[in-house]
Amino acid sequence: MRRLPLHVLGFALAAYLVIGCGGGGGGGGGAPPPPPPATPTTPEAEPNDGPGTGTPIPSGSAGTGAIGVGDLDYWSFTATAGDVIMVEFFGARHNQVAWDTNVNSATIRILTWDGVTETPLLTHTFAAWNFSRQDQDIPSFRIATTGTHYLRVAANNAAAAGGNYAFRIVTLPAAALQSETEANETPATANAITPGTVHATHGSAADLDF
Repeated sequence: MRRLPLHVLGFALAAYLVIGCGGGGGGGGGAPPPPPPATPTTPEAEPNDGPGTGTPIPSGSAGTGAIGVGDLDYWSFTATAGDVIMVEFFGARHNQVAWDTNVNSATIRILTWDGVTETPLLTHTFAAWNFSRQDQDIPSFRIATTGTHYLRVAANNAAAAGGNYAFRIVTLPAAALQSETEANETPATANAITPGTVHATHGSAADLDF
């Protein structure tokens, strides 16, 4: 068998390395995509112990604050009738050492205010979910009237301190709203569910909805 000269073999090996390594690098897709932009934050502005002095939370911003002994933090936000919002709340997940040391947990409430009277719309408390001291998120809440609404943050045990917290209010994508049709107390009269959001009313302990 005829042997190739050493200088020819060297050239062939160099070409192989350039093609093999260079070609493989080109198939890697280039530089990784940049990280998503950081969520802007809005710190609470004391005093904010009532709706009249609630800290406005801009859309897309995360609110941050701290709960002391007997402390109430109010935040104001605007919403439109029909909006479905989600409240992600980080108390124990944000400052677990403080909340656990104080043997406390946060209570959050969505409400409206007419300048005189507060009207609670939805409250999540440790009393209702007392199997563990987890954060009380609100995964879905439908806004009934257009205007200013408030988020109130408090400690479950007002006589003790809480800790630092953070939250954000997100408007969920619009979806079809389906209302239940009575009578639907049996499988035979069950409402067919279409993709979207189902709105119903649980009238009494004996009420069954299918």
